[in-house]
Amino acid sequence: MLRTSYPGGFTFSKIARWANKRYGENNPDMKRMHHGVVVKPGGVLGTGARLGVTLTYFPELERSGTAIARARRCLEKEFLLLNGDVLFEFDICDLIKRPMTGSCLARIALAKLDEGARYGTVRLSGDYVLNFYEKAIRSGGIINAGAYWVDRDIVKEITDHPCSLEKDIFPTLTKRRLIRGFIYSGKFIDIGAPEDLVRAQKVLD
Repeated sequence: MLRTSYPGGFTFSKIARWANKRYGENNPDMKRMHHGVVVKPGGVLGTGARLGVTLTYFPELERSGTAIARARRCLEKEFLLLNGDVLFEFDICDLIKRPMTGSCLARIALAKLDEGARYGTVRLSGDYVLNFYEKAIRSGGIINAGAYWVDRDIVKEITDHPCSLEKDIFPTLTKRRLIRGFIYSGKFIDIGAPEDLVRAQKVLD
């Protein structure tokens, strides 16, 4: 998990563009990111100083899915959480500041894809997330784009280990109507596979 402190106007694509151009897909550290190996401070992103951000690393030595719980002492009351294997162009400020009523523990950035069979889909009612489905029945649909604005109290929901935020915590919170989702139309690329990383580099160049 990476905790970021960033000035106004910071976008995640700056990290991706800088890392891709500086290191390239064949760099050992970039390959480690695809295979779940811990990226050490001083590796691809380092301290974040060159990007104008501060990065603090909370590695998961085992796949426990509890990095957020381990980082709780460093979390702000609300914080931005980004999946590291996704590039998605969306308005972060809108996700954070969009007015809404009622309680909410997480806001999720969603993408609408014409070809989305490889992803799970999301069912909405207004901006309430009602359900998550493992795989799309049809080729397209609304998907979780892997970007979240999260209330720190979500850590209280993590009671069992191992635990997955997306598979265990979010579905439970949808039943209590505590998850909101907003659809954005920017480019979405899942770079979890090497061929998609290559495609992402071409888009960013």
